[in-house]
Amino acid sequence: MEILQKIIKRKSDDLAELDLFAGVCSSAMNNARKAVENIELREEISKTLNEPSQFSSEIELARAKERAAEVAMFAESQRTSGFSYLFSLCSVRLWALIEALVDELVIECLHKPSECPDQKLLAKLKGPLIEFRTAQPDEQAEFLTETLKQAVDAPLKLGVGRFEALLTPVGIGGYVQEKVQKTLYELSQIRNVIVHKGGKADRRIVEACPWLKLERGSSVHVNEQMFKSYISCAFWYLLEIRGRLDDRAGKPRSESLITALKAIESKFEVSQKETDEGVGG
Repeated sequence: MEILQKIIKRKSDDLAELDLFAGVCSSAMNNARKAVENIELREEISKTLNEPSQFSSEIELARAKERAAEVAMFAESQRTSGFSYLFSLCSVRLWALIEALVDELVIECLHKPSECPDQKLLAKLKGPLIEFRTAQPDEQAEFLTETLKQAVDAPLKLGVGRFEALLTPVGIGGYVQEKVQKTLYELSQIRNVIVHKGGKADRRIVEACPWLKLERGSSVHVNEQMFKSYISCAFWYLLEIRGRLDDRAGKPRSESLITALKAIESKFEVSQKETDEGVGG
């Protein structure tokens, strides 16, 4: 139980770090739009204070301004798209963190497979016996996890369904709020398009997420409000799993946990209203 809680704490820190990173980068991108003006301002201040320029020659200054102009142009183009490049990359990272959370929890649970509720399913797992017997405990748990994924067809399931298929046999499956489920499903589809389709909408995402109003071949743009919805739902799911650990141990969920889940749901409601414009192409 304690190790499982530590896993959740580490992943919570990872999510918070990703959220901070996204905020810092978007702020930096906004500032980069004024890259040329910033250079000119620094030069003007140096002249006013009778200090030497940071550039050794007019040629070096001109080159710096030329580079700054390129940076400013890129930053402005990103601003008009809602910083899509940044939030697309962060969305891919976000899905990877959720996958890692579930994998680590299941691996830890399978260190003691006899304590998992679905003994019938675990008894059916197949693999090389000698290799398994001679492996270290950590390797055995990882082997069982990968075998379990195949047994429950986790890779073929959509959204949080792939995670619940793994969490349920080890006793940490449970309820997922409908809007959270839908949003994380959208995130999974967005992630697949970014990673496998170069950010271009394919038939699958057009049919799977009609509310995004995408057309086949159009560019998928993840904006800040969309990312806020995704990461809010990721935090909700992480906290829900934390609550399931208490359920598994026969303990009541703490009031702080219940309050946190409700607060995230409320925040998510506001964020989703701002996201209803979709991703467009």
